[in-house]
Amino acid sequence: MKKQARKQAPTWKDLQKKRARAGNTRAARRRRWELLFRSFLILFLFGLILSGILGIAYYARVADKEPVVEERADPLQLELQTDGVLSEGWFREAFPELLYQPARSIDVQQLRESLESVGQIADARVVVGLPDRLRIQLREREPLMRVRLRRKEGDPEIWLLARDGVLYQGIHYPTETLRRLPGLAGLKIRRREDGFRRVRFLGEVARILDSGKEHVPSLARHWRVVDLSDWNPLQPMRSSLVRLRSNHIREIVVSTENPEHQMKRLAEILQHTQRYQLGLPVFIDLSFSNEVVIRYNE
Repeated sequence: MKKQARKQAPTWKDLQKKRARAGNTRAARRRRWELLFRSFLILFLFGLILSGILGIAYYARVADKEPVVEERADPLQLELQTDGVLSEGWFREAFPELLYQPARSIDVQQLRESLESVGQIADARVVVGLPDRLRIQLREREPLMRVRLRRKEGDPEIWLLARDGVLYQGIHYPTETLRRLPGLAGLKIRRREDGFRRVRFLGEVARILDSGKEHVPSLARHWRVVDLSDWNPLQPMRSSLVRLRSNHIREIVVSTENPEHQMKRLAEILQHTQRYQLGLPVFIDLSFSNEVVIRYNE
């Protein structure tokens, strides 16, 4: 009987070939790509987290620091237009550092709000023209009367009452302009944190004063006090009364209802007294619809 051939053991070279064939299979290649992708994903997420931590730490460190604004050697070219008395000189004093900033760094909205926080300014428009121009257009409030008020602390001060009821401290008004304004009396002014509250419904009082300037200008120039003790616009059942006092006529009572008609009647009365040399009365009440009460010195 023929002997079976003895099985020969695999050599090192055979094992290396077997391993090479096993490593080149599709499953082996997939495992290698999956391992490489996972390693890349882990490194990417780690870098992303580290960048976030470093970014938060940086912004937390610089958040409280004010931005450094580069100053100009020469000031911006300022163009200021207004319908009142404020000037470019006033703006330079009020905002001394702003004109030395680069035009691109000026916050237009913030500057507008700062200007309109000045009581005398009703509306402000700001335009920045690159590279070095700043244009400002102002609409100022017109003072109607002056009133002496005291803050919570300090001495009494002169405040101006505008047509829209805003109380403010005037800037750069000529002394003669302030002297011609009548004083306000008989009205309770309410305080607020940064000044005084707006007086509502003042337009009807402004109509009386405007009508007086139109029909009796020589007399209206000498009105010294506007007494609003009997002025109450919140009572719809009766007209409010405004009392005008001057050096020439002690008191003139005018109703807020149809003031133009009352001032025309006042002009006729003054013409009549002048024509017949009756002298000026000391008291005139124009508030009645069909009659006028006139009193002369006894």
